[in-house]
Formats: sequence, C-alpha cells, structure tokens
Amino acid sequence: LTHGSRNTRSDDTKNLKAAIVPWLQRLFVDMPALDVESREDRGIYNDFVGALLCPTEYDWDDLEVRTMIREGDADHLITAGSWFKGLYPHDKFDPDNPDVGLFRNALLMNVWQYIFTSPISVKAKVPAWEESENIPPSTSNPPGCPHKKKGPAQTPKRSVATLIGLKRVSGRSIAYAAVQMR
Repeated sequence: LTHGSRNTRSDDTKNLKAAIVPWLQRLFVDMPALDVESREDRGIYNDFVGALLCPTEYDWDDLEVRTMIREGDADHLITAGSWFKGLYPHDKFDPDNPDVGLFRNALLMNVWQYIFTSPISVKAKVPAWEESENIPPSTSNPPGCPHKKKGPAQTPKRSVATLIGLKRVSGRSIAYAAVQMR
C-alpha cells in the first residue's frame, strides 16, 4: 500500500506540473508564457505564481518583502506551516476572519477535480465552487466533455473518487490537493 500511494503521489505531482500551466495562464493573463517542460521561473521566482505562494502574513506587492522572501531572510520564511494566499478566492485573506474563503480558490478546485474526478473534468466548465460546500464529486463526464460510445468491449473508467469511495469533498482530499498545488 505504501509503495502504491507513493507512486500515485509521484504521478499526481508529475501530471499536475504540466496541467497547471494553462490554468495559471488563464488566471494571470498578463503573465509571460510558461514552458510546460521547465521549472525555471516558477514558484516564488515568478511574480504571479509567487503571489499565490506568499504566506498570508506577508505583503507580496511590497518589493522589499518579495526580495526578502526570495533570499530566504529569516524573518520572511515560507514554511510548511504557512497558510499561503493561493488557498483563498482571488487571493483575498481576512486576518480578522481567516476561515472565510479558506480552500475556495479556483486554482485549488481545478487541482482537486484533476486528481479526484478526472483531468477532462477541469477542461469542462468549472462550477461555482465558491458558492456552496460539500459538493459531491462528479463520477460521470461533465457537460461539454467529449463522450465516447460505450461498446460491449469497453468498460467505463472510474474516477479516483469512485475508486476510493469518496462521496463528498473531504478535508483530507482538499489538504492533499493543496499540497500538490503548492
């Protein structure tokens, strides 16, 4: 089981590396094109992606703060315990009410759908996740996705959510998607 889960995690990381690029391009229309095959100019070294990865307690728009984060300044570290702005819709974080909007970022929802429903489900119209909670994962082709005719020899491919018995979006599955997104 451990071997299988490590392989799955590795596959998710590898596949998302390429899949996330067009989502970022749609999210940041002014961002220079990213090379799907390269990790250069990603993460905190990309001004747009860095804004998503920046911990909520820092102001990414402040160039001095941005420089200190990139240089690994001891007072501006990004740690595993940092809540990053990409967990919130439109990267809006309310320090007085940190639960509001948490895990409602559209990019995070794309990552979750890609992993747990299917890669093709992200290409379809993305539902308004920000308006509701506990949406059951789709186990069929979403509207707008190409449909294959099922012949007698074809067995429909089941989603990861179906395979693991995931009936609702769980906190653990969101946490897994957030780690993969980061």
